[in-house]
Amino acid sequence: MPLRDLLPEDDSADGFDNGAKALSISPVHVQRYMEAAERALASAIIHGPRPETKKLSVSFGGPAENT
Repeated sequence: MPLRDLLPEDDSADGFDNGAKALSISPVHVQRYMEAAERALASAIIHGPRPETKKLSVSFGGPAENT
């Protein structure tokens, strides 16, 4: 999922965006980062019935047992 368009541009100082003078975060930045995170989570989380689970018991030196 492309999220880059949701995020604000980094500030720059003296032509650099990773210098101490340029590193800041505003309430708008936080809001946009939260919106991007919510979209990413919404697309990653699957809603619906739980899949069937299987338990596997393993012991050292013996075969695996399905339960």
